[in-house]
Order: sequence, then C-alpha cells, then structure tokens
Amino acid sequence: MEASVINYLAIDVGEKRIGLATGNMLSGVAIRFKTLNHDEYILNSINKLIAELKIDQLVIGLPKNINDDDTMQTTYVRQFAKQLELNTRLPINFQDEALSSVKARTELEKTNKTFNKGD
Repeated sequence: MEASVINYLAIDVGEKRIGLATGNMLSGVAIRFKTLNHDEYILNSINKLIAELKIDQLVIGLPKNINDDDTMQTTYVRQFAKQLELNTRLPINFQDEALSSVKARTELEKTNKTFNKGD
C-alpha cells in the first residue's frame, strides 16, 4: 500500500502582498507559485487555492530578529495565521525566516542577479 502524499502551501505574509509556494513531502522542495494582493478577499482567495491544489497543511514564514525575538511583523503574521487557521481548519506549521532575506540576497549576488523584495 502506497503512503499518501501530503501537499503543502507555503505562505510568506506581507502587509501588501502574500507570496505562495507549493510543495509536498516527497519532493521536500517548495516551488514558487504566485503572489496575491493582501486585500479583504485574501482568505477566500487562499481557500480557493487550497481546494484547487488539494492542500493538506500550511507552512507560514515567521519573521524574527537575529536574536530569535519576536518583532512587530511576527505579531502581524501570527494574527494572520490565527485567522487563516480558523478559516481553513488546516494545520499550520511555522518556519523560522530569520536571515532568509540575507541568504537570498547572497545567493542571487553569486549569479549576478539583483535582489528586490518589491514595494
């Protein structure tokens, strides 16, 4: 009997936009999927994608400072995650994002690409 595959939706919560990536437990890799405007319809938009993509679990990036302390953005993300959990009824796993932008910038600079988080 084959084990069932768990599909993930990774969510990078911003105040203006929300970045999404998809993945599953077999590949162990998240693939950039799309970016949504963070507006009054965001929970409905995410719910629609969850149904379409047959998502089983959510992974939300949790921004913290270098000392592993919460920031104002950490609080914002936790509040959004609470709303999302109530709305989707899916398990949420947090992924520490400390220094992720620094790492991304370093990797992109190695390939002579520019780093731009957007407006």
